[in-house]
Order: sequence, then C-alpha cells, then structure tokens
Amino acid sequence: QRARIELSAQVTAIECARDGYAVRYTQNSKQQSVQGDAVLMASGRVAVLPEGIDHLGVQLERGHVVVDGSLRSSNPQVWAPGDVNGRSMLFHSAVRQSLVVAHCIAAGGQAVDRMHFDAVPMTVFTEPELAHVGLTSAQAEDTLGASEVAMTRYDYAHDSRA
Repeated sequence: QRARIELSAQVTAIECARDGYAVRYTQNSKQQSVQGDAVLMASGRVAVLPEGIDHLGVQLERGHVVVDGSLRSSNPQVWAPGDVNGRSMLFHSAVRQSLVVAHCIAAGGQAVDRMHFDAVPMTVFTEPELAHVGLTSAQAEDTLGASEVAMTRYDYAHDSRA
C-alpha cells in the first residue's frame, strides 16, 4: 500500500468521492487536491498561555512565548518550556525542555543547557509506521551541500523493540 504524507497543509475540504475521499488543501499558497481510500488528519495542539502573561513583558508571536535556546523569554524572570513556546508540541520534548530550564535555574539563571529542537524525534503510529529525527534530506542538502549528505533506511521489522 502507498501512503502520501503532506506536511504544513491547510485542509479546506474533505468530500466523499466514488472511490473514497477527495481532499482539497492549500500548501505553500497553492491550491491542491488528492484522492484516497482513507484520510488521516493530524491537526496538532494549541498552546494554553497562563492568564495575565500579557502583563509580564513577555514577547508573544502567533500565540506562543518567544524563547532563546535556554527557553528564557524576553522577561529574564520567565522561562517557557513545553507547548507555550510552540517550538515542539510533543510530550518527550516538553520533558527535555523542563530539564533544560531546571538546569539553568539551578545554575543561578545562567544558560548552562540548551534545547536542540533539530534533534527531537517524531513518530506517527500508523501502518506503515513513520519516524523522523533531524533534518530532512532536502534541508540537509540546503544546509550542508549535497556532497555532504548521506541517507539510509532502516526496516523496523528487524528490531524486536520497534
């Protein structure tokens, strides 16, 4: 079976078609459409900001707290790990972010630890399964040059813990 995955797409319509479903969406300012037997739409999470945060002098961007690499906001007394910063809306990422903040606070507010958002693993529990960590091959080629990039695939069927 084939699976087609579209990232950063805004679904505008899902309609029943003769042979399954027709999905219309916008991606990179282009109207697109695709037909398939089934549709999985992962819509993401919305950050819940604490009441009164606008009175703390914290810079917000698109409903999220803007943070530096140690997850400190524009107000040096406010740290923002987890969903509120909008950088990675995954539980395991929020746990690591909270450890970064704890290390920095324990060091007297010094930036002794950093969150590396480019190394957060992502998994979609579907059939077939999908996992991702780091840059995409296109991002790596843009950043490092094609001659510096190698890609490999791993069949999870050979791993008893997968």
